[in-house]
Amino acid sequence: MKKMIKYESGFSLVEILVVTVLFAIISIITTQSVIVTLRSAKKTDAASDVRANLNFAVSAIERQLYNAREIPLCIVGPKIDYGSRINYKDVDNELASIYCSGGAVIIESQEITSGTASNLTGSKVRVTSCSFTCSRLSLDVPPLVEYSITGESTSLDPLISSPLTLSGQIYLRVY
Repeated sequence: MKKMIKYESGFSLVEILVVTVLFAIISIITTQSVIVTLRSAKKTDAASDVRANLNFAVSAIERQLYNAREIPLCIVGPKIDYGSRINYKDVDNELASIYCSGGAVIIESQEITSGTASNLTGSKVRVTSCSFTCSRLSLDVPPLVEYSITGESTSLDPLISSPLTLSGQIYLRVY
């Protein structure tokens, strides 16, 4: 009688298939978490760009309106809604404007831009709306300008682009 020798080294086909399926499932989960992390990073970068651009625009607006000599038609009485454009007289008593157009915040001032229009926001940001209102409670109180500016990233991915609104109030200096 011959003895049969059975070799038991190596893996069976079923064991290899189970390991392959487990590896595929782990790979899919890992890939999805990496994609979510990258998308979150892009969204954070886009929001940071929007905030930085709008903060720069708002600081320029606040500086110009705070130092303005006057805002025409801003008289004692009810609030005046200027819409998306406000005209004012700058420190040199020259007529200047701040307005939103073409997805940007624009300033026209002899003092800053030698009379030409200058864009206050960068190419990565689109301004979707802005508004200016002015009110004056009495002749003893300086005019108050309220502003609201909404912007978003110019990214084509709607999951990355989220709107951000900055608003505030500026009391004009009285000369």
